[in-house]
Amino acid sequence: MNRTIGGCLCGWLVVMAASCSTTRTGGEVKSAPDYRTISADEWQSFADTMVQSIVSTGTLERYRAGGEPARVGIGSWKNDTDNVAFTRQKNVMLNAVRKSLVNSGQVVVSGDVAASDSATNRDQLTRDVGQLRDSEDYDPDSVFAQGTLQAPQLSLQMSIVDITSKSGRTTTKEYAVDCKLIDLRTKYSCWEDQVVLPKQFTRGIFGE
Repeated sequence: MNRTIGGCLCGWLVVMAASCSTTRTGGEVKSAPDYRTISADEWQSFADTMVQSIVSTGTLERYRAGGEPARVGIGSWKNDTDNVAFTRQKNVMLNAVRKSLVNSGQVVVSGDVAASDSATNRDQLTRDVGQLRDSEDYDPDSVFAQGTLQAPQLSLQMSIVDITSKSGRTTTKEYAVDCKLIDLRTKYSCWEDQVVLPKQFTRGIFGE
């Protein structure tokens, strides 16, 4: 084989190897730096799908006395994968969830608690407003009276697991996010669903 043909063949193989490295998200194939990650857009898609599921079941109607929005607190978020990135991305996921819940028009989300792996945290602003009730500098009519704030009725709890399968040079990962709403009065689950984020990666001929 002469040098020109050999050079063209090697160049063609490199292009083919590079073109094989793709990620399938949802039904769309697109290039991605790492198929093991979840982007902000994908977290938003997850949140929208989850809220649509909650609304479609009519679950919230049972908690909307007088047409008022149901009161939800964001409970635990558990990363049951070996990917620590999902723990670091917790705030990205939570921002998407809160936005989708509130913008549904059927839910208000408590600003007094925040998702944690083991405990709930009180928001600094809410704590400060509570202190204003006893301040002589503020009109008491502009601050909620002690004991009049309404506690959440429901706790949203979520966890993520991953399922990996391989076939030849193709690796498929399914990120399954389990979601449930817990009635805080009865402690029973009143809604559950699982949102799956599938991705597929085909390794190039000469590796990733």
